Amino acid sequence: GGYIELAAPLIIATEGIAVLGETAPGAGVVLRGATLKVRASNVLLSHIAVFAGSVSDPEKATDQDSISIFGSISRENWIRNVTLRHVTAGWAVDENLGVQGLVDGLRIERSLIAEGLRRAGHPKITHSMNLLIGNRVRRIEIVGNVFASSDWRSARMTPGNLASMTNNAIVGYGAAATQIDPTSEVFNAGAIDVLGNVYLPTADSNCKRPIVAVHDRFFAVEPATSVHLADNMMLPTSRNCKLRQLPEEVLARLSAAPGNRLTGWTVKPAASLWPSILEQAGARPAQRNPIDSRIVASLRNGTGRIPDNEASVGGWPTIAASRRALDIPASGGVLRTADELRGFAAWICRHRKAVGDSEAC
Repeated sequence: GGYIELAAPLIIATEGIAVLGETAPGAGVVLRGATLKVRASNVLLSHIAVFAGSVSDPEKATDQDSISIFGSISRENWIRNVTLRHVTAGWAVDENLGVQGLVDGLRIERSLIAEGLRRAGHPKITHSMNLLIGNRVRRIEIVGNVFASSDWRSARMTPGNLASMTNNAIVGYGAAATQIDPTSEVFNAGAIDVLGNVYLPTADSNCKRPIVAVHDRFFAVEPATSVHLADNMMLPTSRNCKLRQLPEEVLARLSAAPGNRLTGWTVKPAASLWPSILEQAGARPAQRNPIDSRIVASLRNGTGRIPDNEASVGGWPTIAASRRALDIPASGGVLRTADELRGFAAWICRHRKAVGDSEAC
């Protein structure tokens, strides 16, 4: 447990990897200094935090996400079946979470995506982004997460996506909250559903945009992507924003029914989400690291702001390194029988419960 310092991006390039941060002691694992890159299929990330941090090199800055999931187009490398569950991604210079290229099958669940750095070395000077979904990305489920204190892209979706963004809280957005934008190239028909999300503006928030902004040229591109919006609400806060409606010509093009089938999730009314969604968002809810703890507290009391850099929110706190031996219930480290597999699953379940994962088993 503690910080793991990355001198260069940490790349998951082998299929079938599970990173189980719930097994770490103390406040868990916090990666910092570079990007965690997923470049393989069948990957699970759970109960880890990634804070990439500022950079001084502008060439590195444009690639300084905290977590990046990318399938190479030139190598025709499709990334499939990736799950981010109870993950924290923040303090990125580019995107807190960037999903681009050939990606088909991604679930982001009960995670905290927050505090994209606004002035931390990016060549565009100001650049604070939460989640970008590229125009080749297919089948993505974004459920039960908290997006917070970033200027744009909570999340940004594009034509060709098969995306369901359901039961998330978007808190302290800046210039824009959720964006559905056209692109110059469209590769597939798609379907985008934005359902049952709750939005809380703060002092940083632009009140002049709809909370789910569908660009007026979105439906002009072909092949067509449907958009279904339902039960997305803005809660009253001290910012006192008024809910802005989409233009009539955009409203007329929206679909009456969802275009995607959401798996393993019971859709809840948006009005029921806040503030209880904070209790399960991010890595290790019962044993949070100090950065996560501060962010969650700032969202509860309404003081969260978009940071220019790490120093704007107190800098890097001390996280003591901690170690413990793990007695993994597998003979020789290999699971050979169904009983051993069940025993291993129960062992993981106990670790998940210990870090406050209410849906561990």
